[in-house]
Amino acid sequence: MVKENDFDGIAWCYDFMAKLIFGERLYQASTQWLESLNKSDTVVVLGGGSGKILKQLTHVDRVIFIEKSAKMIKLAQTVDSC
Repeated sequence: MVKENDFDGIAWCYDFMAKLIFGERLYQASTQWLESLNKSDTVVVLGGGSGKILKQLTHVDRVIFIEKSAKMIKLAQTVDSC
């Protein structure tokens, strides 16, 4: 049984479902201003999901990734550029 706000149960298909429902709009909204960040900036990603956004933050020295779902954190740890 999946508890409210528990994304462990859908971690395996989260990115697919988000794209199916929102197309590219959700990802574009999440990443729209990331290029304007400086190398020395600290970025806090709250509810970072599978970590897909981390690929857009390789130019920043410090990223704090906060996610409630342990399975989502495991997915985020496998993102190529982390």
